[in-house]
Amino acid sequence: IFYEMWNLRVSPNGALQQQEDNPGNVTLFLNLCCLPPKISRIRVRFMLREQESNATWKCCRDFSYNAARNASFCGWPANTLRTADLHRYRTLKFVADIYIVNMYDDKGKQIDIHHDNLTEIKEDEQIDPGHRMSASPEPSHATAAAAAAGAVAT
Repeated sequence: IFYEMWNLRVSPNGALQQQEDNPGNVTLFLNLCCLPPKISRIRVRFMLREQESNATWKCCRDFSYNAARNASFCGWPANTLRTADLHRYRTLKFVADIYIVNMYDDKGKQIDIHHDNLTEIKEDEQIDPGHRMSASPEPSHATAAAAAAGAVAT
């Protein structure tokens, strides 16, 4: 678990994804474990990748606790990395680069993610991604200061 907010889930020979088992595919999911206090959903741009194989997938979507929409997790599509290709690699390193674009309070209002106090922002105001931090399974890639900033995870 990355700062109690995210984790990665990998299955080497398929996993239940959109009503399919995906046999023969390595599946990788980004899971939302919890949202910050007073936040009901976040819009995230992210990239899932495996470094040895260069398997990469990019996506932008909302994450929330809405179970009906499977909104707390998202995984790369079939054929991104095939199970049969795993023998080529001595090690595998799965990484998620995460950029929080928008956050919304429990009433659906967009929150300014650049300040410690939660204030409403203007619709035409651009949101700068801010600081970066790593969401790799290895904690050495992340810093506590960047996590405290809460703006962006890489």
